[in-house]
Amino acid sequence: MSDSKRFGLGIDTGGTYTDAVIVDLDDIKVLAKRKAKTTHHDLSIGLMEAVEAVFSSVDIKPSEISLVGISTTLATNSILEGHGGEVGLILIGWDPVEEVHFQEKSLVHVRGGYDPKGVAKASLDMDQVRRAIEKVSEGVDAIAISGLFSIANASQERTVKRLARDMTGLPVIAGHELSAELGIALRTETAVLNGKLIPRVNEFFDDLEESFAKIGVTAPIMIYKGDGSVMALEVARDRPVETILSGPAASAMGGKVLSGSDECIIVDIGGTSTDIAVLEEGFPMIMHEGAKVGSWRTRVKAVDMLTVALGGDSRI
Repeated sequence: MSDSKRFGLGIDTGGTYTDAVIVDLDDIKVLAKRKAKTTHHDLSIGLMEAVEAVFSSVDIKPSEISLVGISTTLATNSILEGHGGEVGLILIGWDPVEEVHFQEKSLVHVRGGYDPKGVAKASLDMDQVRRAIEKVSEGVDAIAISGLFSIANASQERTVKRLARDMTGLPVIAGHELSAELGIALRTETAVLNGKLIPRVNEFFDDLEESFAKIGVTAPIMIYKGDGSVMALEVARDRPVETILSGPAASAMGGKVLSGSDECIIVDIGGTSTDIAVLEEGFPMIMHEGAKVGSWRTRVKAVDMLTVALGGDSRI
């Protein structure tokens, strides 16, 4: 094949099957498609089986791929199955009357926080912050930081995050990075959930990059977000919570391309479930209040979709 910039590799890990397609990016034509059983114990196994099968069906080399797009159920399934890492949590300037917890391993309150106009209620006590980081970093996979009205002023969250990364080397996420919505409890819940997802999702991404390198795929890897947009793999490593409902969002956007219509209803019947979404002006309707998965209510924007637990395989 000629121009190496013409071809894209698309992959979707569904509940039953993992699909791989090679697309001509000039005219958005599907050149080849293959599938393999989704291997839930290690998604990268089924994914690479599908990828190798699709390359064996066409005269296109892995090195000719210029872009890779992946949608994955990993984050959603990890939540539903209760899998995830341990997270230490630091709350800045929020000391509620009743004790609060967000399934964190350890929690420390520190002085600080802002009012709704972004004016500091109190300055950070850096010695207190250092002690808090030392405490919450013991035996965890990630650290979450959430400050009062950090959406009005994120300076304190940023300061604590920088110090925590320098002191521990652990992944650190701040609440304002994941949501610009009011409600510190929901921002905190989202940040902790994100921290829990980091180890498992990054293990998958590590396997993915290693497997792609072996077969010669060197193209940038983009991950579908739950709102139908995409992010680079390195961003997804820090923000795996944004891949919640990645698969349904990708199917909605794919339906738009296949139908050629910006205003339509997309019905995706998979092996495990059926997803129904409405497209307006070329994009799926979004749950701006945040996606809810299992017992977790997040502030992560995601496609507004009806999911029915009935698919081809489940019906059989």
